[in-house]
Amino acid sequence: MAEHLAITLIFCALLTLSYTLTSHFLSHSKVLHESIQFSERSFFYVILPPIIFAAGYTLKRKNFVKNIAYILTLGVIGTIITMIVQSTILIYANQMIFGQDAFIQPLELLLLTLISEDKYQTLNSVLFGEGIVNDSVSILLFRAINELIKNQTLNNEGASDKGDSIISRENLIDMSFQFIQLSICSLLLGISVGLFTSLILKHMPNFHNEPHKEIIIILVFAYTSYLLSEHFEQSGIITLFCCGFTMSHYAYHNVSQECQVASKIIVETASQIAESFLFVYLGLSALSIQTKFVYPSLIIVVLLGVVIARFISVIIPVYFLNILQRIMNRNQERKIKNGLKWNETILISIGGIIRGAIAFGLVIQINTNNSEILTTTTQIVVLLTTVILGSSMGLIAQKLDIKPDNENLENKDLLDLLLDDQHKNDEEYKASEEPRKYPKSIQWFKEFDHQYMFPLFKKSQHHNQEPTITNKI
Repeated sequence: MAEHLAITLIFCALLTLSYTLTSHFLSHSKVLHESIQFSERSFFYVILPPIIFAAGYTLKRKNFVKNIAYILTLGVIGTIITMIVQSTILIYANQMIFGQDAFIQPLELLLLTLISEDKYQTLNSVLFGEGIVNDSVSILLFRAINELIKNQTLNNEGASDKGDSIISRENLIDMSFQFIQLSICSLLLGISVGLFTSLILKHMPNFHNEPHKEIIIILVFAYTSYLLSEHFEQSGIITLFCCGFTMSHYAYHNVSQECQVASKIIVETASQIAESFLFVYLGLSALSIQTKFVYPSLIIVVLLGVVIARFISVIIPVYFLNILQRIMNRNQERKIKNGLKWNETILISIGGIIRGAIAFGLVIQINTNNSEILTTTTQIVVLLTTVILGSSMGLIAQKLDIKPDNENLENKDLLDLLLDDQHKNDEEYKASEEPRKYPKSIQWFKEFDHQYMFPLFKKSQHHNQEPTITNKI
């Protein structure tokens, strides 16, 4: 549904102001361009946090865990493959089209803004989870290469004139260690804040009759985790996502049922408002595109690079993962999981071509002599992929014979949908989970979680005996 909402908002923004601005566009194009400028700080500190927190707090964890191998492989390895393929295509095409190396360093930043796609709102948890991991990896790579460019500019101003790429073996090793360190620290910070919030809600029963205070605690601590992560130059996306994930698993059980329902509604509403604002701005920004910064040849090359890199970075990892799954199933009595089907793989590839919020948020941070060209190119690519592919994803899914997983939603009322089965009480959880079989690593964590983590961070069941919403109604 999100792709249709995005397209509708883009066109609404265009239609609303097109009549008013058309007569003044030619004479006031510079004023219009300046009036629609968007601050990257506003994007990363106001718009992005609600989207990321909602992704973690409302995540269906069972599907996420079941597909964790595909999510991490496509999100990390797939992103790196995409970077390599796109950088090769863009840098080679840059030399062919422009006949010089002046764009090499800006293009290395541009490709990193374009390997980051938004999560495509389907029932496919692989594409959803991959989008979160991909966003985090892309931002880390973008910041690392941006820092390398700044250092090289300060230390060796003439190096770029020789056409040398900033990505050397030493830099790749440094970036790899930096990525691992940032990922681990960001993950631990998010989990720590989530657990701390759970303890506060567990040991402050006076808040239990005041759902609005419980919601405030959840939102304030979540945003604090993001600010702390950014302050210490870690990954705010990873921290906030893990914080939301942890709060959903522990803190969610320590609040009243009113807070459980209201918190999900508020978080999802804030996320939708933030996404809607981004697409409205995207539609408005199309009016400020200046033709002198439009390079059709560069746009075509970027689009081709996005498509080629996306299919390579999805099909190859999925192929090897499917082979690994078959080998593991042969050596074990129980079947862990079937691999992704070919039509699902194609849909993931096509869905990932859609560029979105993170790509646009990153490109406006580029400050080079050619930054206007790069920003304009990204704007056009985001508009084209969102409008064309976003409007046709439903048809593509039908043609590929993708069967949506409705999860028997028609048999659930609103309260059941909000209070998902992942948040049932322990007795229901154990009764429903005993027949299921999981890999040993997951089973070990489940047992550790219920024996040690739940008693420490989750309120016991008899503490939650106040009348439920349905009883009050």
